[in-house]
Amino acid sequence: MELKWLHPLRTKNVIRISHLNSYKEDKFGTEIGDDDEGRIFSQISVGKYHSPADKNDDRLLRAGGIVAINTDITFENCIFSDEHVDKNYFVFCVCLEKNPEIQKSFGSGLQIIHNFKAYIRAITHELNKLGIVQHDAGPCEYLLDRKQHFTEEDFTSDEKEIILKKPYLVKDKKYEYQNEFRVVWRYKDNREIKKEEYIKISKEVIENYSYLIDLEEQERNKNKRKKKRKKK
Repeated sequence: MELKWLHPLRTKNVIRISHLNSYKEDKFGTEIGDDDEGRIFSQISVGKYHSPADKNDDRLLRAGGIVAINTDITFENCIFSDEHVDKNYFVFCVCLEKNPEIQKSFGSGLQIIHNFKAYIRAITHELNKLGIVQHDAGPCEYLLDRKQHFTEEDFTSDEKEIILKKPYLVKDKKYEYQNEFRVVWRYKDNREIKKEEYIKISKEVIENYSYLIDLEEQERNKNKRKKKRKKK
């Protein structure tokens, strides 16, 4: 994290909870910012497919947004594309590995959480006071161009269940190195999120479940120790 978020956490026990509507690339750059947050594209590639007129419920036609009543339809070499947006959420993001390169790209502030469940429980407790409830949590899935691909076989096989990935847990393949896990919350009444929230959690929660590191300060102290050793 940036030092401007680490310092309030360290000195005032205040944590910033951002939301998926706010990660603009022109503001945060392409490492942190992502204009397509909460967005996924589905693509159904069809080689050859026939839907008879007497078929009551055709899953493929429904997925392609086609309404056909008592109509014989045949498709060849075509693609159905759709866009799905679901991003009205507050979000807390962590990296699942301790990686110096990833740390550098996100700033000089570092929080290592060693009891994640308890830490998130404490955050959720404070958010509940603001009418905000936990919605979901999980690792991000990384898809090329955010596209989830299907074929006609996915819709004609009784053994296959079509499950669209959750847009708020999907990122482009180029971000895969970040190995991100997310917790997402929403307003209880599902109203639009227009601003980030700042909550205060107890000092004990921060100290018992995590530890905070100022990487710039750590580097300065390291250099000081080197100088002292040279003098000796």
